[in-house]
Amino acid sequence: RDLDAEVLRQRQVMAQSLHYARTPEQRDQVVQQIQGELKRLNRLITDVANTSRLDAELALQTTEPVDVRGIITSIVETFRGTLEDEDHRILLEIQDVAARSDAFVVNGHESNFGRVITNLLDNALSFSPVDGVVTVKAQRNGSAVEISVRDQGPGIPAESIDKIFERFYQVDSSLVRRYGGTGLGLAICKSIVDGHDGSIFAE
Repeated sequence: RDLDAEVLRQRQVMAQSLHYARTPEQRDQVVQQIQGELKRLNRLITDVANTSRLDAELALQTTEPVDVRGIITSIVETFRGTLEDEDHRILLEIQDVAARSDAFVVNGHESNFGRVITNLLDNALSFSPVDGVVTVKAQRNGSAVEISVRDQGPGIPAESIDKIFERFYQVDSSLVRRYGGTGLGLAICKSIVDGHDGSIFAE
């Protein structure tokens, strides 16, 4: 129902925008906006489908030892290679634990761990200002592996800090979001982390 309502709302917005476009320049601008919204709707549909599959995957998946350090390094290098500008940088800080080669090995599912890191990085880059730095850090914290993704964006309003991991929740501020998300990326992260008996939070 949430997805149907979103699709209907976007159709209404598009129709109204075309109605008020009087000049060729205005129509071109509306067409660009519609194309952007269509991309966002496509992403929303994909995320909804992934979320539906995720619950079943987490219930059925067989865990195995996974080197989280290798996953993080690979994903960060992929993001660095696909950044289209020099306005953003990604720093990677991994605790030096050469004496313990298994320090970052945990039981889990490699692709789902990768999805968490990818979603967090994508979110951080979305909110980063020009010349912003996103820092990914991994370290041991007692018996756990602790991973943090930090950006230099505007931050999260206090009233939203406990809601951002809820499905379809979005911080409602056009000044904050550089481009629209679906409100599912962080919810997917939470489902995966909870499914691995971990914890995830924002500050």
